[in-house]
Amino acid sequence: VRLVRGSLYVCTVPLLNGKFHWPLIHITNNGVASRHHWAAVGPNPQGRETYMQQALPRGPLTASATQILGYFKVTAYQSGDGVARDLGGFKEVCKSVFPQSYPTAEENRQHNMICPAASWH
Repeated sequence: VRLVRGSLYVCTVPLLNGKFHWPLIHITNNGVASRHHWAAVGPNPQGRETYMQQALPRGPLTASATQILGYFKVTAYQSGDGVARDLGGFKEVCKSVFPQSYPTAEENRQHNMICPAASWH
């Protein structure tokens, strides 16, 4: 799978509980990939969550240690042809979707604070 430079994708990762994780994958015009998602802060997957950004130095296909179901391109996000995308600004937008977490993942779910909601805000 080749992902287009200067693009944004929603990545779908199946979880063992039958649900999905939906990180955003950002590809710069230079081909540098990064993952942006709402995830657990520490080792407890049911604990506090926050926006996280991780570089993917080996490329976008390494966005998950498990199987990736697919990448869905966000066609409204475009770069090139004189349109510059600011990665710092993109990170700020991602952080602002859910500025704080409830104490547990369960409380976050009760308040619609989930990866798909972050992806579609």
